[in-house]
Amino acid sequence: MYPFLFGSAALATFLGLFGLATVHLGASLAYDISVASVVGILLLSMLPGRAAKLFFLTLCAWVVLRYIAWRFYSLPLGDGPVSDVAAVMMLCAEVYGVSMLILGLFVNAWPLEREPVALPSDPDLWPSVDIYIPTYSEPLSVVAPTLLGAMQVDYPSNKLKVYVLDDGWGKANNPKTPGEVAIELRKRSEDLKALCERHGATWLTRERHEHAKSGNLNAAMTKTTGELILILDADHVPTTDILRNTAGFFLNDEKLAFVQTPHFFLNADPIEKNLGMSKNSPSENDMFYRIIQKGLDLWNSAFFCGSAALIRRKAIDSVDGFSIDSITEDASTSVKMHQKGWNSAYLGIPMVCGLQPETFESFTAQRRRWAVGMMQIFIKQNPLLIRGLTVGQRLSYLSTEMYWFFPFARAIFFIAPLLAVFFDLSVYPKGLDTFYIYGLPYLVAVIMSFQRSFGRVRRFLVSELYETLQTFYTIPVLISTMLNPSAPTFKVTAKGQTLDKEFISQLNKPFYIFYALTVAAIGLAAYRFSITDGEARSQYTLSLAWLSLNFILLSGALGVLVELVQRRARPRIDANEKITLVGEFGEREAVLVDVTETGARIRSLDGEKLPNFGLKLGDLVLPARILEERSRDLGRGEHAVVFDFPTPRHERAAVMLAYGKSSRWMDVWKQREIGSHFLFYGVGFIRLALKFGGHHLSKLLSSIR
Repeated sequence: MYPFLFGSAALATFLGLFGLATVHLGASLAYDISVASVVGILLLSMLPGRAAKLFFLTLCAWVVLRYIAWRFYSLPLGDGPVSDVAAVMMLCAEVYGVSMLILGLFVNAWPLEREPVALPSDPDLWPSVDIYIPTYSEPLSVVAPTLLGAMQVDYPSNKLKVYVLDDGWGKANNPKTPGEVAIELRKRSEDLKALCERHGATWLTRERHEHAKSGNLNAAMTKTTGELILILDADHVPTTDILRNTAGFFLNDEKLAFVQTPHFFLNADPIEKNLGMSKNSPSENDMFYRIIQKGLDLWNSAFFCGSAALIRRKAIDSVDGFSIDSITEDASTSVKMHQKGWNSAYLGIPMVCGLQPETFESFTAQRRRWAVGMMQIFIKQNPLLIRGLTVGQRLSYLSTEMYWFFPFARAIFFIAPLLAVFFDLSVYPKGLDTFYIYGLPYLVAVIMSFQRSFGRVRRFLVSELYETLQTFYTIPVLISTMLNPSAPTFKVTAKGQTLDKEFISQLNKPFYIFYALTVAAIGLAAYRFSITDGEARSQYTLSLAWLSLNFILLSGALGVLVELVQRRARPRIDANEKITLVGEFGEREAVLVDVTETGARIRSLDGEKLPNFGLKLGDLVLPARILEERSRDLGRGEHAVVFDFPTPRHERAAVMLAYGKSSRWMDVWKQREIGSHFLFYGVGFIRLALKFGGHHLSKLLSSIR
């Protein structure tokens, strides 16, 4: 009921705002309205509460619509066909940006907060669950913690089965697979099968490697019987409480298709790592999993993200299995289930810990796959054309799918000021006066609405950088997909990589080109600014501001392209928790400083050195050996230890010690939230971009010498 009322009010408000925004006013009145709008936005941005937020977003939406209406009737045409085409392209890019902003305000205005639904006290009433871990070529060091974690999930053993879906075996036995690759995949499959047998999981494979991950999941469904299916990517280690927090939803709603939970990542992605942002900035994924999915959930359009989701088997059967229409099979399957009238839910508790791509190359490959998959869905399952969706679902899916057109708009924003300066084309209305009346309030509305919606988990310039980094290599694959939507194939993203030395990514050419052009354009614009006056000078003022922003983003991009050393496939996990040690001294309390599934750092409370000991984990003692050489470099009373695993149970216990608590991931989320004012954070980001961009250039010059 609430989404319907909110949606109706939003539609009526939008139509009213659009009508008011298109009214052409005199310069004096327009100026007064602009000042009042900016003051209103700044005042409302400081008021807490949902009502204040809705008023604030409404005012922002009106300012944005007013701006784009002005852009239409002030379109600079008449300076020649080339200039006119450039001006129209610029307007199209801005219309796209405004459309995405309005859709984003609609989706994220009222995020839905859910709490876990308790299961009945009688476990016999609980649904049976199969855990699927689809895998293809990932190293065993990546898959093993996920398998061991799945075996430790807190759920009745007679209701739970764990399956490793090994698609590498089918690929290895394909006659078309190159010999060396087949041998490697076959050896990996044999080791994976032995790992499953050691820990009591079931190893499943199929004869033919078809339809990638979707085909793997569909083949497994013919061999298993669980009422619910928990899907985990090969690198997504679950916490012990993941089923207890999610299975109860299905008993409350017979039409619930799936419960999606966040993808939590402990390691920094290459942007965060190479710019040194991982300690003082939220992960890029936090914006989606902490805000956007909750916004989608209000409209019953939270979608399946491929992993960390509990799904009802009947819902998958109703759409003839996991979708093979897109290489992002997860979102495509969600659309089909929503079309059939199934519901979805999003529970914002991080209950898996995964790995992000470690290099810019693997990051770019992952994002290209997402972009291509969403483009396939947009073409084959366009939410505006297909049947069975509500209005809220149509707009929500449209917002998600249209987002991936951003590379085209972003490229235009880089090219347009270059054309304006080098060829003196009119791509934007001239005159600072009208910019102050329409453009400046628009920028304030965009930045402040972003800040109000996502300020805890993302800053404006950081998002701009992420889009910049994806733009140049995503455009070709998007165009290719538009021409042939069925051509793209699924490729596994590399995970668990290590880097022994610092180097410049090979994906550097377009960034070098645009960086050089932007620097040259800044120089030329500054020169022309110094020798002109009047309207021409004001035009160069806008060009210089625009080019300066692009320069900052490109500097940040160059900084990211310097791949820093990374010696750990999985980072140490900060714990700072009390733990009981067992040894010849009896039992003693200590602090678990940090931990992985193979070892830990322990600090004795009295600061004394300890002999070898074990960690008491319930009724189990996990043996630990002190690494004397590494311990010498630590603080007083601190010990670096490596775990011993006399039995499979000890291996699983070590994984749960490191990855088993969802509360630990919630704490990391809170620690990563942005505390500083967004203006100070923006200044800090600019400093980082220029610093690491300069480091890239100095490294490049050194290599040339």
